[in-house]
Amino acid sequence: MKEVDQLLAAAQSEEHTPPHALMARVLLDADRIQQARTKPARRGFFRQLSDDLNLWPMLGGLAVACSLGFWVGIDPPVGLFDPIETVFWNDSFTELEEAAELSGFGWDLGEI
Repeated sequence: MKEVDQLLAAAQSEEHTPPHALMARVLLDADRIQQARTKPARRGFFRQLSDDLNLWPMLGGLAVACSLGFWVGIDPPVGLFDPIETVFWNDSFTELEEAAELSGFGWDLGEI
């Protein structure tokens, strides 16, 4: 362990400086990137609003919800009433309703 400690102490005491050519290239590249970023691109009002409100994921969710609502409205899962059938083919619904009314009070047992 003492050898490792001595090696680490020796490595920490040495001065590590990068070459001057490398530092010059890094600083030149940093200046070039910094100047490019100082000129912001001009964005339109709706583009800025879309970016700020995160509009595209929100519209995607709205489209999925609308399609699912349309799909369930046209072809509902088993166990749910069918709104299209209730609106357009309501003869069976009214017959069932009238039959329940008549048989519920025993009126269907009247004289013939």
